[in-house]
Amino acid sequence: MTIYHGRTAEQKLLRNCLSDSCCSAVGDESGEGESNLVLVHGESGMGKSSLVEHAFRRTNCFYASGKCEELRQTIPFMALMDALEVLCSSIAEDVDSVIIDELQARFTSKSKLVTRVNAIRLLLGFPLSSKPQLKRQESGSVSAGAAALQLFKGELRDFLSIVATSTKPIVLFLDDVQWSSSLMLETVQFLNEQQIPNLLLVVAMRDGFEIPHQLDRSKQQIHLKSLSCNALAELVARQLKDDKADIDDLVELLHSRTGGNPLFATELLRRLLDDKLVHRHRHRYEWMWDLQEIRAKTSVSDNIADLLLRKMLNRSPCAQQLLIVAACTGSKFSIQMVKVVVTGMNYTLVEFEASLTQMEEEGMLDHRQQRKNCYKFAHDRIQQAAYGLVPENVRESMHLRIGRILLSAMPSPDHDAAGAWSLVTTDQLNHGVHLLSDQMEKVVLAELNLSSAVNASQKSAFLCAATYCRTGLELLGDFGWEAQPDLTKRLSRVLAEMEYCLGNREESQAMVDILLNKIDSLEEKLPVYVIKMEALSSGGHPDLAINVGLDVLGQLGYHFPRKVTMRHILVEVVKTKMLLHSMTDQDMLELPELTNVASLGALEIMSLLGCYAYSANEGLLMLILGQREMRIVLKEGLNKFAGDAFASYGVLMGHLGNIKEAHRFSEISLKLVERFDFKDHDSQTLLVNHFFLQHLQKPVHDSIDPLFQSYELGMESGDIHNASLAFLSYMCCYASCGLPLGPVIQDTEAYRLQLGDFSQDLALRISDVVYQSMLNLRGCSGDPLRLDGEIMREEETLRYAADTNNSFLRQMVYYQKAMLAIYFNDFAAAGEMASKLWNKSDNLVGSCTFAAGSTSFMFALSALGMCRKSNQAKYLYYRRVARKYTKKLEHWVKQGNSNVHHMLLILRAEESYVRKDKIEKVKKAYDKASSVSRRSGFTHNAALVSERCGRFFLEHGDDDWAKDYLKNAHVLYREWGALGKVSQLEKEFSWLVSSMPKSRRKSTNVKGISRFDSSAVSSHKAETILSSSFGTLSTEIMGLASSR
Repeated sequence: MTIYHGRTAEQKLLRNCLSDSCCSAVGDESGEGESNLVLVHGESGMGKSSLVEHAFRRTNCFYASGKCEELRQTIPFMALMDALEVLCSSIAEDVDSVIIDELQARFTSKSKLVTRVNAIRLLLGFPLSSKPQLKRQESGSVSAGAAALQLFKGELRDFLSIVATSTKPIVLFLDDVQWSSSLMLETVQFLNEQQIPNLLLVVAMRDGFEIPHQLDRSKQQIHLKSLSCNALAELVARQLKDDKADIDDLVELLHSRTGGNPLFATELLRRLLDDKLVHRHRHRYEWMWDLQEIRAKTSVSDNIADLLLRKMLNRSPCAQQLLIVAACTGSKFSIQMVKVVVTGMNYTLVEFEASLTQMEEEGMLDHRQQRKNCYKFAHDRIQQAAYGLVPENVRESMHLRIGRILLSAMPSPDHDAAGAWSLVTTDQLNHGVHLLSDQMEKVVLAELNLSSAVNASQKSAFLCAATYCRTGLELLGDFGWEAQPDLTKRLSRVLAEMEYCLGNREESQAMVDILLNKIDSLEEKLPVYVIKMEALSSGGHPDLAINVGLDVLGQLGYHFPRKVTMRHILVEVVKTKMLLHSMTDQDMLELPELTNVASLGALEIMSLLGCYAYSANEGLLMLILGQREMRIVLKEGLNKFAGDAFASYGVLMGHLGNIKEAHRFSEISLKLVERFDFKDHDSQTLLVNHFFLQHLQKPVHDSIDPLFQSYELGMESGDIHNASLAFLSYMCCYASCGLPLGPVIQDTEAYRLQLGDFSQDLALRISDVVYQSMLNLRGCSGDPLRLDGEIMREEETLRYAADTNNSFLRQMVYYQKAMLAIYFNDFAAAGEMASKLWNKSDNLVGSCTFAAGSTSFMFALSALGMCRKSNQAKYLYYRRVARKYTKKLEHWVKQGNSNVHHMLLILRAEESYVRKDKIEKVKKAYDKASSVSRRSGFTHNAALVSERCGRFFLEHGDDDWAKDYLKNAHVLYREWGALGKVSQLEKEFSWLVSSMPKSRRKSTNVKGISRFDSSAVSSHKAETILSSSFGTLSTEIMGLASSR
């Protein structure tokens, strides 16, 4: 329907916005890039859709549009999915091999975007996974959909970023967003905030609705008003196909009757033509009309709805029925479904096809630019008028009748249209649910609602899914548990999950209590207990989640002591070693598949408890859980928890000092990850291996990408708790490597936005401690030694830790404060904080995590710093403390751990400083420590060594050497990105500013990048600079070990 006349200025404005989005691709260094969102609004019939389409259809861009619908709000992202399918069709017609190659490099066949949009799958043609798959059990995670939504958003951003180019930008148009769900609006907001170059987002909505807050930051708002008489004259001339006719008086009449509404004017003119009130003269071939007759036969009180309704009432009964059925199913509909319903209402196929042709010719229906067998109403007011053909008091019965016919013709589950058919059928029946009386019909509809709820939850439409579940439970009524216990249980469980995902913890807990009370079988209760545990843990109560889990395991026959001691651990080790005694690595990799449901449930509970135990600072419980998991796997076979079990056993071996065995079982665990497709549990396996084990024999820098991959897998599978631990580990690993701080801060900002949607209070607080510490190093805090800033308040965090009895959070605060004090050269403050942790360090980080080396280094360095300012008694005490933690580093170096070698050398240089050795000896020790730190890629510690050596020479009055070392420290701190520390040095030594090199040196380590921007961790094929020197370092370390 062409009603874009008189909109020249608006069209020009839209095209200018597209040009601006292309120009902004150059980038804005301020980081405050402009919005790429345009909002078009106006009354219904003003031509919003036609304006946008006409503005871009003939421009050199990819134009894709989708429409939201009032009656189909339960279909998640319908408008966006339609637009993406149109976009893929346009790409396929104008294919660019370079773009296709980039897309294939970024996405896999299992990417969320590819699995959701069939057109993208067809466009890219990915092969199926060749990995063997063991039988999966139904996941007990309650946050899979929420995690998938975040990944979907990120993948959508990447897809649009790759496709949109300066020569071929993208215009993504979403119409009638007043009917959109909040999820789709949030996705639009997300895409706008990403400031994707060469992408213009256009949304349209009617007046009379409040503009959603997600659209507040629009680049431009275009308000369409009524057409002027001149603009309406252009429209009328086009409709009459005669631009020379004298139509001024006719236009004036149409304008007075319609108020300049383009759609109303067009339909009124069509009525006048149909009624021969406007017609061509038989001989003169001129347009003729009688204004008096027109005024007599049209009413001023008429509106567009009345006009369309009268027009439809003049059509055949079959045509009316076609319009009614189509309007009941949506503005865009499957003609196959409509045909089945209309012919099921006693109309012949011939009558139907004739009516369909007539509606097309009259411009009411349109199938141009639509998928095969898909039609749409030419305007939403036409759909509303068609729906108005049904009196309100019989609308429920009409929907019910349509639903019953569709249900009787439901295609087989493997049919391509089965999913959409089922969803439309469910919605139609739900509209007439109050008219149902037959109990079996109610049961069938309850099953359909369950299927729709699961479908909606997988697409992150939690509110829709919860609504389907409630409808299903209402259909079953008070006797559901007695008459249909299995169906009632499944509906209740999904509802409990959806309430949890929506953040309604009380409602979720109430449903969990009902389920636990109604279900007798312990095996069936296990998924419900998982929901309860995750809710408790995410609410900041991992200790309570542990209590629930241990109680459940006790009911399954697996009893654990609540207070674990080393004696318990050693007993478990003996039992496990007896099973391992005669097994080779290959024997373990070729174990059969575990099929026992109770054992799988126990393993899932143990796996969750392992995460909670770490969060609750119960390391020994985590170790004993790993032993039990290991024995179940060895006795009963492989499953998705097997990799985690082998890794946990490796952690215990590392804790007991057997580094060789720890690494052996870590490698077995990772082989299981490579061999089997267990995406829903690989996250935890990767986390345990790379947080606890791999660094024992390999560079810790090589664990950065796997830890971020663990985070991504956790988000994808819905394991939000584990994903949050993985990202915290990624942050700490990145920071401990001394890589540039900018990228990890950027990643953390993106992570905080994601985690805020999942009610993970404790995880967010812990990560905020590390985040604020990095911001302090960057100079974003008034006092660099206090964790106070926009992200957190130190006192409030410590108070929360005390109120929730969370020692892990409290110790994390002390650890970060001690670390900051060391780098900001306040060893008194460092010693004060470290002294609160000296007797608790094993509980804080365990004895074999990559953080354990940094912690021991920090403790020993703090103690040595305190030695220089203490009396004799305190001096000896601090020397003993320093010696205790230095011995730990010496032990790891003897075992071949290259990551702590430079730390040990720094401590020896500090010991030489404290002992007041000769200046040359101290300098030589510092130089060696600096060289190894730099060569290993630990820029932050190389900077620290240079500063410590510079201050040593200052104390001994050698200003020349001091300046050289302090200059080097200044450059290295800047390379690290610790601008707060750089500022401190410049204030203390003003000459550093003038000596700063003109060109700043940048880090050459390719690991120092933002993972959220790179999007695909697996694409990092470059090697780190330290990897090339790892062999040399290992040889050097093993030589040191043998010399001892």
